[in-house]
Amino acid sequence: MWNVAPIPPAPALPSDAPGPGASATALRSRRPETVIGPLATTISADVPVILTAPTWVTVGPKSYWGGDQNAGVFSTGLKAIVPLKTPAAAGHWSVYAGYQYYHLINDNLVAAEALLNAGKRSRNLNLFQAGIGLGF
Repeated sequence: MWNVAPIPPAPALPSDAPGPGASATALRSRRPETVIGPLATTISADVPVILTAPTWVTVGPKSYWGGDQNAGVFSTGLKAIVPLKTPAAAGHWSVYAGYQYYHLINDNLVAAEALLNAGKRSRNLNLFQAGIGLGF
């Protein structure tokens, strides 16, 4: 049986925005941007795998981005998390792997990317990720 977590009814504010690759972990920030989008999570009772599809778009005041556009980044992806069986005193361990696509909507973000990446100018970025998670 598959269960789907409800989609948040309101946009995430900067203090609880999911942010890039954060899955169920909140990103603490004082940025004046807002992240809008669901964080769908599917859990199978039969298979110990959690699938998340973090999808969002960032918006902020035009002055934040330094131009005349309110939108910053659109992102969507897929992440699989496998909880590991550990004693309760050891915390909650997991391994994960995923993919995240980013589309830079804002022209100033594309220009900043060129400054940081030896002149590379692309609106479309791909991120593959894998790691180990630990929580208490």
